[in-house]
Amino acid sequence: MEIRRIWTHPVVAESIGLYAATQVFVVEREVIPISNGVEESKELSYAVTSTPRSADSEENAKQVLKTYRGHWTVENGNHYRRDVTYQEDKSQIKHPNAARILAAFKMTAIFLCSIEAHKPENDRERTLPEFIRSCSINGIDKAIGWITRKYNPLDR
Repeated sequence: MEIRRIWTHPVVAESIGLYAATQVFVVEREVIPISNGVEESKELSYAVTSTPRSADSEENAKQVLKTYRGHWTVENGNHYRRDVTYQEDKSQIKHPNAARILAAFKMTAIFLCSIEAHKPENDRERTLPEFIRSCSINGIDKAIGWITRKYNPLDR
């Protein structure tokens, strides 16, 4: 069983030196084992948010926790794809600018895959590895065409 608790406190952005900050908060995550193989644990995470503070403290806590958990959903999905598909953690690139440029290309590919720029015909073709394979088969001109065309989310 997992229990999360949150404590929030309003702040003035200038007082902590972070533009647009409205609150600081602490999330306590406690895991209580109710089955074999699960270990007991307790951890604290500290964070800053620009989420506007609600007058109702309980509603505010719920909103901040929802935003905090949603952030990790995006982060985990993004980093998982970058690490598993592109094996970023094994990268040998040393020059910071080269790493940034390569990361930008990878994120562009992930975006193009997510909007289905390559017009997949089935679920398997919707995956990032299949998108990369499609780019290899169709050549650079086709991939550049996907980047330069106007994007309309209703054209799917």
